[in-house]
Amino acid sequence: MSNGYRHDPRARTFYRFALAAEHYARRLAAMYRPAYRLSPPEWKMLAVLAQHAPMSATEAGAHTSLKPDKVTRAVDGLVAKKLVLRRLDRDDKRRVALSLSVKGMRAFAEIDAVRYEIESGMLAGLTAEENRALHRALERIEARLGSLKMADGAAEVVEK
Repeated sequence: MSNGYRHDPRARTFYRFALAAEHYARRLAAMYRPAYRLSPPEWKMLAVLAQHAPMSATEAGAHTSLKPDKVTRAVDGLVAKKLVLRRLDRDDKRRVALSLSVKGMRAFAEIDAVRYEIESGMLAGLTAEENRALHRALERIEARLGSLKMADGAAEVVEK
């Protein structure tokens, strides 16, 4: 590494990140599964569309780690639950644009409030400076991940 730092593999940094992420995901799912009958892929797509809609399913899927078939099933489920609207793009009639319905916006707002509480609780043990340092480190890691190519050519993380 260019900064002279040599990572200690015994620190298991990404394993620890994964444990924290899994804890967060399970706590959030405990709310949205029974309340909205959402699967984790549906929640991911709902959250992406809340931030970036209108957009196609392909574009929305690019913001997640979901395989295309999971994206399709998630979108179909959200449409069936009347949380997402599927409309022809005004400018390109071959393209379908997805956006949240009013019901979807309400559901997202309620789930996002719980997400915020869970995240805030998990980060409550950090000082403001530690929180800023964590975010700076994550930004650098994310930037680095974007430039890495795996030896087998599979540079993306995909959920099963």
